[in-house]
Amino acid sequence: MFHSGRVATLFLICFLVTPIYPAASDPAANAARGVVSHRISGCDYFVVATKSAYDVLEWFGGHDPDRGDYLIGGFESYGFHDIYDETADADLRVWTEDYDLGKEDALEKLTEHCG
Repeated sequence: MFHSGRVATLFLICFLVTPIYPAASDPAANAARGVVSHRISGCDYFVVATKSAYDVLEWFGGHDPDRGDYLIGGFESYGFHDIYDETADADLRVWTEDYDLGKEDALEKLTEHCG
């Protein structure tokens, strides 16, 4: 049986070594990686094939990726993202139009925007 002073000391030690809020996760660990699979000349939208799905992104600045370029970043959520083109060793800014799509749906969205 613990003495109340020991319990308080143990609690204090645990409290001091435990972060008050969760540590920020490593962005690289949560980053998606995919290859630009479809790109229509003159259009800012393109399709990225990831390990499990297809994403439709819109280019907003920085390096303009080409078909076959490998992209890394948190682009598998809606909104703006600064990501990295591993092939070109350059950064770019994109808007995620949609993600986690089948190939047909992704190509249909690309055609809607670039058709």
